[in-house]
Amino acid sequence: MTSATIDVLLVDDDGDVREALADCLTAAGYQVATCSNGLAALDWLRAAPRPPGLVLLDMMMPVMDGWQFREEQLAHPSLAAVPVVMLSARYDTPAHAGVEQLRKPIRARDLVAVVARYCGGGAG
Repeated sequence: MTSATIDVLLVDDDGDVREALADCLTAAGYQVATCSNGLAALDWLRAAPRPPGLVLLDMMMPVMDGWQFREEQLAHPSLAAVPVVMLSARYDTPAHAGVEQLRKPIRARDLVAVVARYCGGGAG
């Protein structure tokens, strides 16, 4: 992505879900970057000139899942402060201390409301 400030880093291994959620947030006026797993997201965060306002994080992914991402994120002081909202279709996913959760399937209005709490109103 260009040097534009990214509001949301969306991390999900399902390309259709990633595209749908990113389209919804873009339509609401947010700048969105996407990654397909936790490792790619960590690499993205480390390389970004500024952290995003929020990471939307799927919990069940190959390569590096959401739990592993959180462990790595919290171990790095420069990344630990970036807020995370977990995305999960599972209803037995235990709450992670201090992390909000959105259950899949995610309604557009719920998604935009959560992002607005962390990033303010979108440009659109």
